[in-house]
Amino acid sequence: MYCPDRDLEQWIDSELETEPVIIQVSITIREVVRALIVDPPPRAQLLVADFARMTAIDALDLHQLRDRGWFGAIIGLGDVSTDLRKSLGIDRVVRPRVRGALRNGVAAIGLHRPTQPLHRIDG
Repeated sequence: MYCPDRDLEQWIDSELETEPVIIQVSITIREVVRALIVDPPPRAQLLVADFARMTAIDALDLHQLRDRGWFGAIIGLGDVSTDLRKSLGIDRVVRPRVRGALRNGVAAIGLHRPTQPLHRIDG
């Protein structure tokens, strides 16, 4: 997760404490990009990002994730413009510090579901 706010980080931890997730916190977008693109696998399938603390340059840098092939789910915290939601492929936006909001957002994405096999199409 991208979360430079320690109080918000505590709320996120409490929201996800019963979920089967491992939380890795980054306080800069550069760390997020490195963790999701550069670091060796396995890579995270979900990014929770505090958009209230993000600068315009941070948001621009975050686009590297999609440009460089990371196709995981993104949950935005705070106000996220429609244009930014579309350009980053943000799956959900939740209001921070609302009890159950993040937990419900993670459940709605469905990362816990097993993958479906693809059938080969010979052409």
